[in-house]
Amino acid sequence: MDSPVLAILVASVSFVVYLGYVLLAGTGTFWAVVWPDGQAVRRLRIMAVVGLALICLGTIAEAVIDWLASGRALDEVADKSGTWLLVRLAVLAGAGFFGAEVLRRPVRGGRRVTVLTMVVILTITLVVESTAMASPRVVALTATTGLYLLALAAWLGGLMAFAAL
Repeated sequence: MDSPVLAILVASVSFVVYLGYVLLAGTGTFWAVVWPDGQAVRRLRIMAVVGLALICLGTIAEAVIDWLASGRALDEVADKSGTWLLVRLAVLAGAGFFGAEVLRRPVRGGRRVTVLTMVVILTITLVVESTAMASPRVVALTATTGLYLLALAAWLGGLMAFAAL
């Protein structure tokens, strides 16, 4: 693939992944932390489903682009980032399968912990793939990037949830 086309494609897929993350993790953080009753109203459910779909599609596209751009066999491409893509897909599959059950009743108690755990694991999968891991100050930058992503998701997701309500 041509390198400018590949760069645009990778940037577009990254945008889709982060947009899905903000919609899904932001709405989840809003339910678990900000919303006192934890009620999952229809508009917020739609935002979470759209976020789930976007981050799933972006994650799969990320893996396919990585495989096609490398020109190697599929088993050679599955390195450390491939492992984290699989972890992200596993969390997203769990969110897709059990999300309807979690959101059937208000997000309180154990449901709150489940939603926050999912958000933290998704954040970890995004941080591990970021450029923070290549820095000599990996611990400080990884923690800062993780906190930044969580704060960004909570802030933007909260704003979008307030706008939807």
